[in-house]
Amino acid sequence: MNASVSALKDQYEDQLWRLNNIYWIVDKSGKRVPFRLNSSQENMYHEMHYRNVVLKARQRGFTTFLDIFGLDSCVFNPDFAAGIIAHNLNDVEKIFRTKVKFPYENLPEGIRSAVHANSDRTNEYVFSNGSSIGVGTSYRSGTLQFLHVSEFGKIAATRPDKAKEIITGALEAVPKDGIAAFESTAEGDAGAFYDMVESAMDKKGQSLSPIDFKFFFEPWWNNDEYSMDHEKVISDKMAAYFDDLLEKHDIHLTRGQKSWYIAKAGVLGEDMKREYPATAAEAFEVALDGAFYANQMIDANQRGRVANVPYDPALPVITSWDLGMADSTCIFFWQVCISEIRAIDIMEFTGTGLPEIIKQIDLKPYNYSQHIAPHDIAVRELGTGKSRKEVASKLGLKFDVAPNLPVNDGIEAVKAMLPRVYFDREKCADGIRALKNYRSEYNEIRNVFSKTPRHDWTSHYADAVRYFAVTKVKGQNGGNTGDDWDIPIN
Repeated sequence: MNASVSALKDQYEDQLWRLNNIYWIVDKSGKRVPFRLNSSQENMYHEMHYRNVVLKARQRGFTTFLDIFGLDSCVFNPDFAAGIIAHNLNDVEKIFRTKVKFPYENLPEGIRSAVHANSDRTNEYVFSNGSSIGVGTSYRSGTLQFLHVSEFGKIAATRPDKAKEIITGALEAVPKDGIAAFESTAEGDAGAFYDMVESAMDKKGQSLSPIDFKFFFEPWWNNDEYSMDHEKVISDKMAAYFDDLLEKHDIHLTRGQKSWYIAKAGVLGEDMKREYPATAAEAFEVALDGAFYANQMIDANQRGRVANVPYDPALPVITSWDLGMADSTCIFFWQVCISEIRAIDIMEFTGTGLPEIIKQIDLKPYNYSQHIAPHDIAVRELGTGKSRKEVASKLGLKFDVAPNLPVNDGIEAVKAMLPRVYFDREKCADGIRALKNYRSEYNEIRNVFSKTPRHDWTSHYADAVRYFAVTKVKGQNGGNTGDDWDIPIN
């Protein structure tokens, strides 16, 4: 370390002081202002662990804090490598420009002279002290002392393959004594970010190892800015929501906070709980972007149709199957009472042969009237010359074949059916989650969701439901309308 850098280190020894005194940012109004840690940022600074996951409300400044923390660590420590992973290419450029380049270029001249930056690569600084900081959509090689993954929930929701690559690649590049921070708003109750949050929440209050994730959550009501003097009329629905926060979570809101929330919810609608959650659980209740059935499943929960739904021996049971070859086989168990549809049970098998599956089905205490399978069950396999329908028939199970409709027509049939469906909360838990998170493919180039469903763990459950809908719901094109208990939708 040369003399000027050594003197710099001595002069600015206290990192917390540095973070509060020498950095400048552009605020929400576009003005150049000094950076000062807010209460949420300062709490994270003092409580930061080696591995951290942040479930956040909007505008709490975690991205700004983490990136300036990484920049500061590079400027004042030799040979320190910091990496920032953004959701998409647009965010890469924006984060580097506003969270790295602007704060560095507005440092005191003496600091920039002692530790000057070279930017031979786009969206990366390599400093004269051997440190570096860069922003990208991935990180593939080398070692990082600090890693910040921004909007990991969106990455996991739109690009699960990318999320896996980040966990197995970028995170593994951070040594045990390095720091990693994953932050995001919620994006559905499934996927890598949800799993990370759930695991970290389960460890709250426990002694954490260096590779355990520590959970941070900052609700909207912990921000003094989220209040207003202009009082809003509190509807019965909003009053019930505020009462629920008080009774269940001991959250005391002022009239000004309630008015702010009402005004903001009037703009954001159903997205309010995702963008400004009051509790961690609430953040994951909101419909997932690109999800086909999320709104219908949220409505089912709100209207009490996700509950205890017992088997009624007086009613026959219908099963609908998604038969996997190399992946999962999923089965839904249904009962119908006039226009009321009951999902009473589900089963999933992976790598299990048809004889064993049928054996497990027969062990259930149900009185079956029909088994529905996809149209390709009638296709004969080259190796045996027999179809799975024929194999099942010899094993004592007769399949009816679902109509071969376009997938999007089937999705519309399910949407029409779901308002009549009651789900057993416990036995159908995985299926409920799958239907909430079954979504379309994301086109990263055009930044839009396509009409094509994404094939993942949710699609097995969703396909089983779709085969039931197109077969048993009266009024669907090609559906079986001959049985006297077919379910009318209109």
